[in-house]
Amino acid sequence: MARIFLSLSGEGRGHATRARALVDHLHRQHELKVFAPGLAYELLQPLRRSHAVSIERIDGLLNQYTSNGRMAYLRCAKDWLQYAATSPKHISRLAQIMRAENPTLVITDFEPLLPRAAERCGVPYMSIDHQHYMVDGNLSSLPARLRWHARWMSLAGQGFYRRQLSTVISSFFKVPVRSDRENVHQVGIFLRPAVLKETIGNNGHFLVYLRRTIHSRVLDVLRALDCPVVIYGLGARPPLGNLAFRASDESRFVSELATCRALMCTAGNQIVGEALYLGKPLLVFPEPGNYEQEINAHFVTSMGLGRAHSAEELTARVLARFLKEADSGRSPRMPSHELNGTPHAVSLINSQLSALSTATRDPQPDHSIAVHA
Repeated sequence: MARIFLSLSGEGRGHATRARALVDHLHRQHELKVFAPGLAYELLQPLRRSHAVSIERIDGLLNQYTSNGRMAYLRCAKDWLQYAATSPKHISRLAQIMRAENPTLVITDFEPLLPRAAERCGVPYMSIDHQHYMVDGNLSSLPARLRWHARWMSLAGQGFYRRQLSTVISSFFKVPVRSDRENVHQVGIFLRPAVLKETIGNNGHFLVYLRRTIHSRVLDVLRALDCPVVIYGLGARPPLGNLAFRASDESRFVSELATCRALMCTAGNQIVGEALYLGKPLLVFPEPGNYEQEINAHFVTSMGLGRAHSAEELTARVLARFLKEADSGRSPRMPSHELNGTPHAVSLINSQLSALSTATRDPQPDHSIAVHA
């Protein structure tokens, strides 16, 4: 049994879902301590009771938005500067915990504090996230505008950490890995047991996942539809015509995803992958100004997996046409062995632990453990 520290970013539910899927598999074999900020910390609280996993709150960053729901990059930059100014004290605290508890391995999901503490303490670490396809992938297939934005966004990924033993990229799509990269592995998304065991059906409701920053006009468009609409992401509210608003509830959301008529959602990697596994007709709308989601949306359409529209393009006519197509066509359902990356990722983690154990026993350097450039 190894002691593993796992850290994750707090923006969006995808990071927390990936962590949850990993913990579901790893807690039977290893001792786990999870470090999470903000929303991710709250979402992972049930793991304390179900898996006896220790969870620590850490400092983190959240995206900032304008009043019309666009990414506010100047405000994000200001937060970044404040975060950078306070990070040394947080890294020191994490290093103190690390020295006291002596983990075998650190795993990080696009979170910069714990890997910096690991470097300070000489503890090896792995990167497991979605975003590193921009760092390690050949993105020549992207349109020039998105390729330019991906190049700039990759600088953040490289700045977070660059001394990981290996990199695992979790995504519903795959890109060629750059020839100058080593120990980079691409796997599917991390499907939760709750998703894998659901019975797929069609209860007639249109499922919608929104962010709180979404413009109220989108709700007006949804009210014009002639069908029940179930909305997650805005919190519990009184019904509004055909709109039913749900509180955050993982089990209920998965059940209503498995039995929905179709799904409309932001273009997050995790929710897109879950919808594809369940074979749901899919319409994605990237958050305005969120170029990572625009890239996800590009792959949704270029791979023939669904439709993508900007928030401004969402009209009652567009949605009615999408639902008509959804009812008449067969949506792609990707096989579990192609889409579910959890078993592969867990195997890579255990292989890395085995290599570290061998290196500890062997006084000679183990050249099979290469440092990621």
